[in-house]
Amino acid sequence: MHDKIYINLCCGPIRLKNWVNIDYINSSDICLDLEKDLIPFPDNSVDGLACISAINYFTFERGQEIIRDAFRVLRPGGIARFGVQDLRVLSAHYLNNNTTFWNQRLPSGQIRFPGKTLAQKFNAFFTGFSVGQGHNCKVIYDYETLEIFFRDAGFDQVEELAYRVSRLPDIELLDNRPEQMFFLEAVKEHEAAAFDPAAALRRADALLADNRHLAAWQELLSIARFTPHMRGGMTRLVETCIEHEEFGYAVTTVERHSAAGGKTMRRMLPSLALKRKEKERNILAPADLACLDARENRILSDFEHAQGCIEWLVQARSASKDGGVSSVYYPLRKAWGLSYPETTGYIIATLLAWSALTRDVRIGELAVALGDWELDIQSPCGGAGEPVGLVVSNPRSFNTGQVLLGWMALFEATGEPRFIRAAERAGQWLIGNVDGQGRFVRNVYQGPHSYKARVAWALFELAAMTGDRKYARCATRITDWTLEQATESGWFRNISLTDDLQRPWTHLISYTLVGLVQIAHLAPEGCDVDYIVKVLRKAALAISRAQEERSGLRMPGAPLPAQPGTYDPDWKSADQWSCLTGNAQSAFFLYRLDPYVAEDLKAPCREIITDLKRVHYMDGIDDPDLRGGLAGSWPLGGGYCAWTLPNWGPKFFADALLLFLNPTVSPRFTG
Repeated sequence: MHDKIYINLCCGPIRLKNWVNIDYINSSDICLDLEKDLIPFPDNSVDGLACISAINYFTFERGQEIIRDAFRVLRPGGIARFGVQDLRVLSAHYLNNNTTFWNQRLPSGQIRFPGKTLAQKFNAFFTGFSVGQGHNCKVIYDYETLEIFFRDAGFDQVEELAYRVSRLPDIELLDNRPEQMFFLEAVKEHEAAAFDPAAALRRADALLADNRHLAAWQELLSIARFTPHMRGGMTRLVETCIEHEEFGYAVTTVERHSAAGGKTMRRMLPSLALKRKEKERNILAPADLACLDARENRILSDFEHAQGCIEWLVQARSASKDGGVSSVYYPLRKAWGLSYPETTGYIIATLLAWSALTRDVRIGELAVALGDWELDIQSPCGGAGEPVGLVVSNPRSFNTGQVLLGWMALFEATGEPRFIRAAERAGQWLIGNVDGQGRFVRNVYQGPHSYKARVAWALFELAAMTGDRKYARCATRITDWTLEQATESGWFRNISLTDDLQRPWTHLISYTLVGLVQIAHLAPEGCDVDYIVKVLRKAALAISRAQEERSGLRMPGAPLPAQPGTYDPDWKSADQWSCLTGNAQSAFFLYRLDPYVAEDLKAPCREIITDLKRVHYMDGIDDPDLRGGLAGSWPLGGGYCAWTLPNWGPKFFADALLLFLNPTVSPRFTG
């Protein structure tokens, strides 16, 4: 066990025993001028570093270099604490003409803030306060600016802590002047440092013995993430996939981790490949389902279609083997998929809204049960878990944001503290995945994307529910970055799942638009709602035009919905198929934006809903696995979720219908 190393950076006259005190003063343990040199310690060698009332004596550029160097020298799990004068506090004292503050005296009797006027005193924080050898105060920070510098440096846990509240020892000897300063504390790679793979494997085995397979899976995924060469953990991953008959995932896991699992795992491949092929064999041929594409439903009432969606979601939950909502139904195989934590999360909010509208207690109880299922599989780090078999960078930022919406909806409906506690753990983890520019750069699929505006919405809701500003600060950065991706036409860059085709599905476009319009309704401090509406209006008019133009081209007797499956940057598309999930989300978006614009957006919204009713599997369908479901595409073999019925289609269709069913109340957390 190494002796712990703590650095008191820019220590001034405060010298701590058992710390390395660094400053340009000769009497320091290490005499160093940070204007010229950086911290003289090797990489990953320091346990803690404090820098109190000093970073403001360097330019922003040099301050960033110093913070990056602090990250370099800290060990995984190492802690940095910076205290600095708060621009917010000092500005308030200036604007409120607080002469008591500005006329303070030091113990020696000297005026603390020199100057004849308040303006001179205030400006001294930018140009004065010499500490010798040409070192003068150069900048003044607010928390948001310093937080961005720390996140850009690579710290994965950054937060504002109170005066003398810290993970570091001796902090009562360092912190000072709480009436004018804030204190930022950050942790480097805390998860990796704290992770014990042997303990995680023991927990996984205990959970498996208790038949809590999804909770065990999260422990196994942590092993794959932090210690991918642990043979016992990788073998258990494959064994768990096989037990759940997820042979495709088992093959992928063996191929990725065979070096860790050794010859035993590699010998499994031929038999796993055969089992995978057998499981994925279709019972029906695509031609057997041609009747579903050819039919056109009678258009029923909003209530009947919404009820059909809810009943199908209940059926999807009943078909699940593990307690969540099955991700998809495969009509060609007549089989249901694994429960999907991401979509189960936001389905919870829809079920609660339906329960409140209809007073159906059974649906409300189901929502609570799904929330508890999500709690049981919440990743040890706080993020939302993944289904058994899916070996990815676990968990995912976007998925966690969607589960967060469900937990908040449950807390609002029930007041049960367990749901808000889980939401706050998830929110804290999400903050650590966002860089200073507002991009999700950790635990993501193929880099930052605009559709994570939905996660910003969830974080704004969490800030409103808890009163904790850190969630709003992060959400504001995400929102600002998302709006930077908007083009003159109201289309968004960085929205497609792949970089080769800039023709994203309407599902992803609508994720972005709904996230932003929900933020506009919240109108959080720091967000320019007028600008958000300006951008969204362009998108709404483009969607409305497409609806009008393509509706006129519909052939008699053909139910093809007017919205295409994808849009290019000019809002053009030649697609002869439609992404039905995206259509439902587009309808919701138009309805929610309508109050902010002069144009009538409820008319095209209603037309999109009517289009969906034509292809919603309701009229004359008795099969409970189909009735109330909505295909990924029309036709079924189209370009989105081909030949499947995803659970998020009925969820979003129900959300849009709920707006018309209860127009005086927009259910919070739906959409």
